[in-house]
Amino acid sequence: MPRADVIIPTYNAGPLLRRAVGSALALPLVERVIVVDDGSDSPPELDPDPRLTVMRQPNAGPAAARNTGIDASTADWIIFCDADDALLPAIADSLALAEKHRSAACVSGRVEVFPDHSRHDRPAPEDWTGKPLASPGLIFKPIALFGTPGLIISRHAINKSGGGVRFDPTLHHGEDRDFIRRVAEVGPVAVSPALAVEYTKHLSDADNLNAPRHMERRVRNFLTILERHYDAESGPYFRESALWLLNASSKARVSDATWRALTDVFHDRKWKIPLKPRLRRLLRRPPRAA
Repeated sequence: MPRADVIIPTYNAGPLLRRAVGSALALPLVERVIVVDDGSDSPPELDPDPRLTVMRQPNAGPAAARNTGIDASTADWIIFCDADDALLPAIADSLALAEKHRSAACVSGRVEVFPDHSRHDRPAPEDWTGKPLASPGLIFKPIALFGTPGLIISRHAINKSGGGVRFDPTLHHGEDRDFIRRVAEVGPVAVSPALAVEYTKHLSDADNLNAPRHMERRVRNFLTILERHYDAESGPYFRESALWLLNASSKARVSDATWRALTDVFHDRKWKIPLKPRLRRLLRRPPRAA
């Protein structure tokens, strides 16, 4: 059986962290669980275990925390899990698939758990599963598949050339797809039919990354990723995401500079700007500074 280290970044995660750590330690395939505390108000309270390593660093964001965990890992494979999620036993099937295809990475479906405890399965598309992803451009298709929780990466991909592939700590939205896309330049990305991670859905403004207060930075990060990875194949997926951001930004009253930067992409790519977000923007435009 292939072996893996599990990396869990955390910031003031509270009791959910214990569930994430416990789900990883319950897996026979796990060599070590590496928890990287990203400047929490107090150290995480976890039961000692010979396979558990807890590291602390000043707050620098989840991407930087994952990079710290990558640098500390030693197993042939790395599995990522967020502090408020949990790995499911089926992650073993995903790891076996990655090993079989000598993949640089493997992504899996997930089970979404809502605050009312309802559950919703989000499997990978059936025609994609059990084999490497047909093309790297599919990584930008806006579906719930290319996130960090449950993502499996090979040691070969992490160490390939120079300093290796790492998360971009300047990105706070979309850093997972940017990372997977750069890993895809090293080797194939396998798609597992397994539901391998239990993903916690947050509906509050404080935790929901779709909330209006995150929109300025989300647009900036999107534009950075588009500049890096846009091509003819991924273009339709970037356009779909850009349309969502345009509608969300028109509701969130983003600054004039952010609105112009986003609409400039539509002009440059010759994408039509729908009338509805333009009208909404006129009605909800933030007041000018005195």
